[in-house]
Amino acid sequence: MEQSFRVAWNKVTLPQIFSTANLILVVTDAEKKAKVKMGANPEKCFLFPGGFDDEMLSYASVDVKSLVERFRTKDNVKVVSYLGSLEERKNPLAFLEVAKKLRDRKDVHFVIAGRGDSAYARKVVWMAKSLPNVTYLGEVNEQEKVQLIKASCVNILLSRLEALGLTQLEFMYFGVPIITSGSSGQAWLIRDGVEGIHVNGPEDVEGAAAAVNRLIDDQTLWRQLSAKAKKRARDLTMSSLTSELDEALSRELMRERGMTKIPLEARVTIEEPESVLKSWSFGSWGVVATRRRLFVRRGFVSRKVTEISYSNISSIEYTRRYAWKTLVIGSAASSILFVAPLFEPIFSRVFLGWLAPILNYPAFATFLDVLPILPISAAVIVFLFQARVGFTLRGPGIDAIYLPGKFRDAIAFIRGVQNGQVVVKEDE
Repeated sequence: MEQSFRVAWNKVTLPQIFSTANLILVVTDAEKKAKVKMGANPEKCFLFPGGFDDEMLSYASVDVKSLVERFRTKDNVKVVSYLGSLEERKNPLAFLEVAKKLRDRKDVHFVIAGRGDSAYARKVVWMAKSLPNVTYLGEVNEQEKVQLIKASCVNILLSRLEALGLTQLEFMYFGVPIITSGSSGQAWLIRDGVEGIHVNGPEDVEGAAAAVNRLIDDQTLWRQLSAKAKKRARDLTMSSLTSELDEALSRELMRERGMTKIPLEARVTIEEPESVLKSWSFGSWGVVATRRRLFVRRGFVSRKVTEISYSNISSIEYTRRYAWKTLVIGSAASSILFVAPLFEPIFSRVFLGWLAPILNYPAFATFLDVLPILPISAAVIVFLFQARVGFTLRGPGIDAIYLPGKFRDAIAFIRGVQNGQVVVKEDE
């Protein structure tokens, strides 16, 4: 029945969830690949491994002396630890087997912390108490957990199955290298030879014992793994992951509700996402209306954005704009071309002789005859094209905002909002 349920869930239910979900949280890259095989869109998968709980930093300055005294060891003894529930999946008995193999090393002490109510857990406790180089702490509180992590030189987890390993992330944050079986998420979180050492599976007690000897005896290697473990964990804090998730959710919300039409330079200043109710565009102009304000963008290069709330728009004027600058520039260019022949004496005879063959072409000569009137003609056309009715928005404390006549629908929308004819709900 259990197998039937899981097959039905994986084959039927999960694909339906994947097709409707906006974001799919995955713990590791391996899980993402598995979800994609089951029909998930890889672009919707968001890596969220849980992260190091920043609240643990409130205990970061605690003194480990009181806890170390419970180990009854000498000051120069290196602590190798296991921290987690005493369940068969996490394989704490293998940790104790490693301790048994290294019981002749007087400079290494093994500490196991955690609880369990099963027969397996009772076997772990009995074996831990029977080994002289092992201390069993039982269940520990948050402060004691940080003390144990700070006191540890190496952490071991020979788990048979581990989605990620948040406890190992906590050890890494404080610079403790990990010896791991490399199962499931452990292989992604702890890279072999980078933040820790992988052994050949959860039953490789010999390999784990050899890894302990290697890290204890080679301090250069230990420092390298410690530094990289810190760096890896610093990028996986709960605060940073939550912040990235919040940004991803905001982007998805904006995409789904149309807010992507608000210019980026304006969007990043809005504290809370706003829904786009209407948007209009014409040429280099763009207008976006939300439930609170209006955004006006103009220009192909500068893309200047003006923001104004509806309550600040006190009047809307009909305006006819003329491109006087265009007309002046065209007139000046034509004037220069009309008087250009007067400057012929300043050119050398050699230069004029070089131009003579070109000037003798009838088509080119005709072009030169009409050239002086081309700038003013083009300027007049542009002047007439731009001399159209538009709208000017005015209000107290704001510069006048001009909108081309093509935005008459936007003007009607503004009037509707101000007159109460357009009802804008807070949850739209």
